[in-house]
Amino acid sequence: MDEVERQYPRQWRYVRLLGSCRSTLCIANVANREVAIWDPISDRHSILPPDAEIPHGLGLSVYGFGYDECNVEFVLLRVVQTLRRPIVSEVSIYKSEANVWRRLQGMPYFLVEPGRMGVYLRGRLHWIMRREWVRNSAKVLVAFDIRTESFVESFVEVDQPNVIDNRLCMDLAVLEEHLSLPFIVSQGLSKCGL
Repeated sequence: MDEVERQYPRQWRYVRLLGSCRSTLCIANVANREVAIWDPISDRHSILPPDAEIPHGLGLSVYGFGYDECNVEFVLLRVVQTLRRPIVSEVSIYKSEANVWRRLQGMPYFLVEPGRMGVYLRGRLHWIMRREWVRNSAKVLVAFDIRTESFVESFVEVDQPNVIDNRLCMDLAVLEEHLSLPFIVSQGLSKCGL
């Protein structure tokens, strides 16, 4: 396959990748918080409406970008968590066919890192989160089911393997249609498949 260079049609200078799915990208303009879904192959793009429900003040935020096979549409999930106690999570969902943001129920987990976006696999968005807001508490694998619009706990929430120290830097990735858990150890990069 030949390599083809594509440039996003709008003149955004600082772009952040929020996710990718089905050769389509979800990107954000860092300067003005504008978000777009862009298919670089067809060069089609759409700007998402702003979400009036974004909480003001200090908070951590992560996104997850996926595809709803049943309704044939792209989905963007945003989780915003306040940094002040009591810690509150606000979850919003965008569906491309409706072209609106909707507020969902909060979630009973805590974000580990604000820069780690959700990983899409088989109709679910996955993150590594914590059950408690305590430093070095156990990290767990949490999934958001796009079809049911809920965080799934049964058989998807899994404690990390005992061989992994809670203080290690971990991330999620999809490798050959399986979730993979890369983590950094003192001798280099290792992987533990899930």
